[in-house]
Amino acid sequence: MSKKADSPVHIEWSSDWVRATNIATGQTAEAATIAGLGSILSGVRDVIVGVGRRQVFLKTARLPKAAPDDVRRILSVQMGTIFPLPADQLAFDFVQSQDLNSEGALTLIAAMRAGLAAGGEAGPIHSAGLKIVDRVSWPIADLRCDWTQDCPIEAIATLWGIYKPQLDAYVQRALNPDEAPSYGVPGDE
Repeated sequence: MSKKADSPVHIEWSSDWVRATNIATGQTAEAATIAGLGSILSGVRDVIVGVGRRQVFLKTARLPKAAPDDVRRILSVQMGTIFPLPADQLAFDFVQSQDLNSEGALTLIAAMRAGLAAGGEAGPIHSAGLKIVDRVSWPIADLRCDWTQDCPIEAIATLWGIYKPQLDAYVQRALNPDEAPSYGVPGDE
C-alpha cells in the first residue's frame, strides 16, 4: 500500500465547496463536490470530515506530545493562525493521536461554540455530532445529539467530557478484552 493510501484525508465540506488535504503528504485539492476532488481520494480508506457553516472548523496540525494543559496553552496562542478568525472569537478542543513523528503528534482541533454564539447559524440548531477516527479501523468516538431544544453543541461538549477519559479503555476493550480495565458491570468478570 502506498503512503497516500495509508494516510487519512481531512475533508472540509461547506455548502459552496469541498477541500481535501492528505495529512501525511500535505497534498490538497478543492472542488465544488467530493466527486470533483479526483485522485487525492484514490485508495483512501480513512477520512476526517468537517462540515462547516460559516464558523464551524476542524483542522489537523502537528503539535508537541505534551500534557493536555500544555497543548491547550500552545493552541491558545496559535488559534489565530490555525483558523481564519481571531483567537478571542473561538472556543476549541483537541484530540492528540498516537501518530507521532519529528514534527509532533497529529492533533485534531475543533472550534465551534464561539462561532455559534456569534451567530454562526442562520436559524436554531437542534443536532450535532462528533466522530473521531484514529489508530484503528473504526471510529474511536461517535457522539451524537440528534435533537434538543437546548444547545446541541453544549450537549456534545458534555458527552465528550465524560467519554474522553474513558476512550483508551474502550479501544483496549475492543482490541484485547482480557487486558481492559474492569468497571464491575454484568458480564465483566
